[in-house]
This record gives sequence, structure tokens and C-alpha cells, in this order.
Amino acid sequence: MVRHMESVLQELISITDLAPDTSGTFEQTAPTKKVAIARTITADVGDAVRMYLQEIGQVDLLTAEDERRLGKAIRDMQVARDQSLGKVLSATERRELRNIVREGECAFEHLITANLRLVVSIARKYDGRELQLLDLIQEGNIGLMRAAEKYDWEKGFKFSTYATWWIRQSMMRAMADQGRTIRVPSHVVEMLNRITKADRELTVELKREPTFAEISERTLIPAEKIEELKLISSVTVSLDEPVGSDEDSGTWGDKFGEDNHERPDDVMLRNHLIEVISLELNDLPVRDRRILEKRFGIANGEPLTLDDVAKQEGVSRERIRQIEQKTLARLRHPQKSHRLRSLLYAE
Repeated sequence: MVRHMESVLQELISITDLAPDTSGTFEQTAPTKKVAIARTITADVGDAVRMYLQEIGQVDLLTAEDERRLGKAIRDMQVARDQSLGKVLSATERRELRNIVREGECAFEHLITANLRLVVSIARKYDGRELQLLDLIQEGNIGLMRAAEKYDWEKGFKFSTYATWWIRQSMMRAMADQGRTIRVPSHVVEMLNRITKADRELTVELKREPTFAEISERTLIPAEKIEELKLISSVTVSLDEPVGSDEDSGTWGDKFGEDNHERPDDVMLRNHLIEVISLELNDLPVRDRRILEKRFGIANGEPLTLDDVAKQEGVSRERIRQIEQKTLARLRHPQKSHRLRSLLYAE
């Protein structure tokens, strides 16, 4: 590319005939019973996950009345703490506050531990995507704690229904922040998940890869947006990853670091040459400059033929040739040729 830009500038100078100078939801049931979750685990789940599920499976599920009682205790604790801030309390008031806080903390822990299996249920839906199952569970537990803090038992809905949103939100945000080399907003990750699910379902139904229009009809996401998001979801590859299975195949970093790729100093020189030529062409009419840039490949290093430029400009090949000749004739003016040489050879 640099050599091409140098040749373009030299050609523009030679046109003047002058020699250059040197100058990125689970529903809980009401019955109180032990749930042997471990039996539902597939064989490929690791021992750590299996042990964790066995442990949380020993906790009793909550009834609706249990949720209201625990939710009230948590809310009482929060209110008591807020009201006591900045106040001088008597010994009796301090004792009452400690009791309320102790009951609230126990209720908070009970509400959390009884719903840990809800987190696992949701996490397994996202397993195998950006994060591993244990990471998803950890992030989901954070969302569960947030739900327990904000749960309003007086509104009458089930805690599991309310907590599901917070758990999913926490997982989605973690997948967006940690699961990709390129940061992708959580709402985009959610759209990507919808697209991936629709793509998988349609592939099974149609027995072929679905088109963007078909996915759009299923997800109600515009086809153009789906195409754009597909690019975002492309897997990133480490430059240290081997190109092939052969030990001697080298890495992608080696491949992209070969001599046929521009070095930083080449990039700087190329940009300088483009700037030099562009400065001189600034005085030309917009269309004339555009045609000359296409003919000499000034912008991208790929010169176009008269026919190619004519098609892009919507005129005849002969008209492009005439404009080119007229523009080059203007550059033959001694003053312009001198400025080109002085810009190129200036130190």
C-alpha cells in the first residue's frame, strides 16, 4: 500500500513533466418436602456442581405463607435500620433493634437458601454459552440476593416470579461483561439469545439454515438488525491459538505478523502520502477529485479502470477519460507541481 501511494505521488509529479528536486423462570410449588435435585443432573456436570445441588436440595421449599412471613421480617429489619440512623437509642431500643435485625437477617438467609435451586434452573438454560454453569450460578445468586432485598410481600405475588427477573438480569449482564472479548450491552445479549433460539428451532423445523427474514418473522426483530447482531456474535479467536492441529502450523499471531502486513511505520508513511496528495487535490472540484482518487486508488490503494469508474459515476467511459485528462492538465501547472514536490520531500 505504501509503495502504491509513493508511485501515485511520483506519477502525479511526472505528469507535470518536471524532474523532482531533492528538497460486546422456575415455579416453586407449595408442598414442603425434600427435593432430590441431584437425580436430574446429567452425567457431564462436574463434581463441584453435583455437590452444590445435593446440598441446596436439602432445603425445604417455601409456601406462600412462608414467603410473606420472611418478606415481612426482612422489610421490618430495613425499616428499623433506616429509622434508627442518626438517633440516640436507649438500651431498650437498642435491644429491640438487635432482635429485629437478627430476625431479618435470618429471614433473608432462609429466603435465599430456599430459592438457590431456582437460580440453578435458570442457569442451566444458558449453560454452554458465554459462561460456564458455575459462573452463571454465582452471578444468578447475586441477582437472587438483590431480589430478596427489594421483595415487597404486600403486593401478593410469588417471590420466585419476582426473583426470576433479577436472576436473569444478573446472568445476562455477566454474559455481556465477562463472556465476550468485545463488550456487548446486556439488552443486545438478550436479543442474540432470542435469535440463536429461533435459528436453532427453525433449522430443525425447516431442515435447513433459516434466512434472516424467517428468523425476523419468528423473533419480531428486523432482518437488518439480525444480520448486524450475527456479526457481533461471531466467535473471537486468540492470536496465540494454533492455526491447525499440526504442532508446526504456528499461531494466528504468526500468520498476521508476517512481512506482507503493514508495519506501524508503513502505516504512518502511507497516511502521510495520502495527506500530501489530498492536500493538493483539495482545490479540485468535488467530482473531479473523486474520479482522480478512484483512478489512482488514492483512498484504498486499488486503482479502478475507466469502465469501473464510469459505472460508479453513471456516465460514459469516454466522459471519465475526458475529466481525467482535464484534471491532470490542471496539475501540470508549474505552481502545483512545485507544491507537490515540496510536500513530498519536505523534512
